[in-house]
Parts: sequence; structure tokens; C-alpha cells
Amino acid sequence: MEKSSIDLNRETSSTSVSETQPKHGVEGLENVVIHNEDESRHKCKVKWSKEAIILLISGWLNTSKDAIVGNDQNSTHFWAHIAEYYNTNKKGEQARTGRQCKDHWNKMNQKVAHFNGCYK
Repeated sequence: MEKSSIDLNRETSSTSVSETQPKHGVEGLENVVIHNEDESRHKCKVKWSKEAIILLISGWLNTSKDAIVGNDQNSTHFWAHIAEYYNTNKKGEQARTGRQCKDHWNKMNQKVAHFNGCYK
């Protein structure tokens, strides 16, 4: 059996898609639109304001020093608590998920660690 590949980044006409389908395959695929997931993810990037960053840091400090929650939890729950803190205290800022908070925290933490290394 011959293997074939489709370039998702190349636009194809509806006739070329239907021509590549086998006779015994599903009919009506000529109208299927395939989106490149990486492109759509990077298009709607929203910058973090200084107030949002301060709120993220505050959420991290309050969550990691909370005796009830503590650090005896997995990463997903930890960042979900931080996102919950952020979303309840935001004023005019966009709501964030735990994943967004974690990703931005890691970017900031790398820069802070680099600064501290240069400062010492």
C-alpha cells in the first residue's frame, strides 16, 4: 500500500482534495477546512499588563504560602488556584487559565533568575 502525505500549510482547492480521496472513502470531504493549530494559537496572544503581572505574583505568593492548600498538590491544581485568585481579583483584565498563568510565570521566572545571577 502506498503512503501519501498532505501539506497542511498549503492551500488546496476543493477539487484536489476530492481527487485524492479513494472511491470507497467518505464522500463530501471537499468542503472540509483544515486549520493549522499552531497558527491559530499564536494569533490571539494578549499581553500582560503590569497590574496583571503584579496580580499573578500576588496569587503565586498567597497560594504557595497558604497553610491549608500548601504545596501538597499537583501542578495543575496549584496553577488552577492561582488562576482562580487572579480571576476573582482582576479589575478590567482578561480572565486567565491556570496554563496561561503557569506559562507566563515561567517566562518571568527565567528573566528574574538571570537578573539575580548577574546581580550576584
